[in-house]
Amino acid sequence: AEDGIRDYKVTGVQTCCSSDLKEAKFSTEVFVGNIVKDVALNYKLDAERVFVYGSTDSGLAGYSTALDSVSQVRGAYLLSSPFKGSQLPPLKGAKGRKFYLQHSREDKTTPYLTAVTAQKLLTDNGATVKLSDIEGNKGMEFPEQVKQALAWLETGR
Repeated sequence: AEDGIRDYKVTGVQTCCSSDLKEAKFSTEVFVGNIVKDVALNYKLDAERVFVYGSTDSGLAGYSTALDSVSQVRGAYLLSSPFKGSQLPPLKGAKGRKFYLQHSREDKTTPYLTAVTAQKLLTDNGATVKLSDIEGNKGMEFPEQVKQALAWLETGR
């Protein structure tokens, strides 16, 4: 299928908010949106429990997908992810969305201040945000961390 959902033969998916990949037929945000629509056609989907996950550089696509004003995504779990406002949709898309950010103060690639800044800007634009510290230079997705993140995204507590 042209949207890359049915047959999964994707020629290219462009990274968030960029047009660097000329072969890309659609953006990551469109691809995720099409996946959500496809799932909703075949399964009972609780629209308030649609979340994305991103770790390190893929987190930028997670932010972008959750901030997209037409996205069905209601929140994101982002681990050690950069936050580059100039590469994201308008932050007003944060209103009513939830973001669970995990970041290490020891991260040498993406400074902790990045997560602090994301928390402030997202909150200022109406999002509910939790910043959770993790140990080490980069986080690891341990089952307990994932359970905590999903529980918080579902309840906001």
